[in-house]
Amino acid sequence: MKKLIIIMILFLTSCKSIQNNRSLSDKIFNYHIGVVDNFIKSEYIDDDTSLRRSIEFLERITKIKSDYSDQYVMFCNPTKNNLKDWKRWYKKNKNKLYWNEIEQRLELK
Repeated sequence: MKKLIIIMILFLTSCKSIQNNRSLSDKIFNYHIGVVDNFIKSEYIDDDTSLRRSIEFLERITKIKSDYSDQYVMFCNPTKNNLKDWKRWYKKNKNKLYWNEIEQRLELK
């Protein structure tokens, strides 16, 4: 009986951990999508660092490259199509994302 209780506690703890990991993955991915979405809607950004980091993140995770503009020496210029592709990828692959505690970053299984 004690073994059964211990197994149940471990199972419930594991489920909560997976749920927390899923929630963190959703928040991180959606943050970066939001940064790009705001840029596309306004076509303006105060500081390009957050946009650049979000594009790098989305490209690294999805392997879908952003469009580039020759106006600024190879400046990333994400389009509505890029955003749609990243969102479509996320919808299809979100269950494969997880937070790597050791590397302290979101990764794909």
